[in-house]
Amino acid sequence: MRTGNIAFKILVFLSLSMPVMAQEIPPPGPGMAMKQLNVGAFVEQVDIDKDGSMSKDEWKTARLVDLPFTFCDASKDGILSAQEMADCRLPEAMDTDEDGVLLVDEMIEFDKRMASAPKRKYEATSPYVGGGETGMDFIRVLDEDGDGKVTHAEWEKNKNATVYKDKHWPEYNKNMDEYITVDEAPQKP
Repeated sequence: MRTGNIAFKILVFLSLSMPVMAQEIPPPGPGMAMKQLNVGAFVEQVDIDKDGSMSKDEWKTARLVDLPFTFCDASKDGILSAQEMADCRLPEAMDTDEDGVLLVDEMIEFDKRMASAPKRKYEATSPYVGGGETGMDFIRVLDEDGDGKVTHAEWEKNKNATVYKDKHWPEYNKNMDEYITVDEAPQKP
């Protein structure tokens, strides 16, 4: 019974996490399915110290955006192992030459295409929970580094201490970028 419950929770988590990975990806169409890619060459390109894993600094040095790192870091230890990267399902559109092998330049190009895609219009309709913080106060409660926005890691780490503990990242990160900003924060009705 417990194993079934854990499996169910994993499925729910994955179904809620996939929109996070989507960033500004248009509705599913050709090339937008998630896929496991051969990432050996990618890891070799990013892993500067050749220890078999990628640190956040190595990732940034390679000019890569944070979201795939956060999404693929299954252990949430801030180090992306070669195995975690290999197990991670990424948009098949990242593999621009369709050879099944992901390279750093392909991920960078994919991110540029997504950043230049027309932005979806949205209304900040994040659910308000009675008694909960709203607007900038919502951001202050969850924002650990004081940059005025909430990352997915900050959300997961701090939401359980709030009335928003039963809510999920996609309910607040309406534009599917890397942060919850004040315009996405809940407002009193």
